[in-house]
Amino acid sequence: SAASAAGERGGSSDTQPSRESAVREMMRQLEWYFSNNNLDGDKFMQRALVMGDGYLEVGVLSTFTRVQLIARRFPDIDKVVMEAAAKSEFLDTFFDSGRFYIARKRPFAAREAGIASQLRARGERSAAAKVPSRRGSTGEERGGPCKYFYAGYCDRGKRCPLNHSMEFARALEENWLEPESPFGARMLREVVAQLRINPKFATPARRVVSEYQAKLKQQNFKYFAVLDLEGRDEIIEFPVLVFDASTMTEVGRFHRWVGPVE
Repeated sequence: SAASAAGERGGSSDTQPSRESAVREMMRQLEWYFSNNNLDGDKFMQRALVMGDGYLEVGVLSTFTRVQLIARRFPDIDKVVMEAAAKSEFLDTFFDSGRFYIARKRPFAAREAGIASQLRARGERSAAAKVPSRRGSTGEERGGPCKYFYAGYCDRGKRCPLNHSMEFARALEENWLEPESPFGARMLREVVAQLRINPKFATPARRVVSEYQAKLKQQNFKYFAVLDLEGRDEIIEFPVLVFDASTMTEVGRFHRWVGPVE
């Protein structure tokens, strides 16, 4: 997989390994993919783990070039990957709806890893003790979306009173990006009901109507974007609205969760 090229480890051997040795090598490779050293810079793996609530499907890992090379003598690549993950003390496995998934036993914290990289660059060793926590009151309602978790790291962990469901995050984002879509609104209502979240969080998003339409003046450009940088200790999301400058009407939206990596 080109997307995970940054996470590939060293070369191959010309000898044909036994299944046992292939499983051992696969275990080391998987532990590298899920390690902080790799996840620090592997944007594909970072995003996949965030969107998968910390889990990555075995079928995706089986497409990686290095994984295929290690298991090249065996027709059941997925099984070799699962055997390797099961032997690891660092990784966890999960089965759901006919599919196998792999995750770290200790979830990856993108924010923590990014700060640790900065401290290492400055020659400081005790990186874990220096990871700052959020300061002050969040002003967020209990049970609502935890934007820090969706962006990659919530320093409150299990003590966080906000919602850490990635299914909820995807439904909220879909509803916000397509405010006039009945599909997005219905998906959000169904997720809120399924997860027993306060129904107030299922309110459909609406397009922005500018109050300045009656005060229009000739503009020197066709469109402009409104960007609201969200976050306290660091920027965690980029929500953008695009407007037609001649009519002051909204014509598009963009959104990405982000987090520091270096």
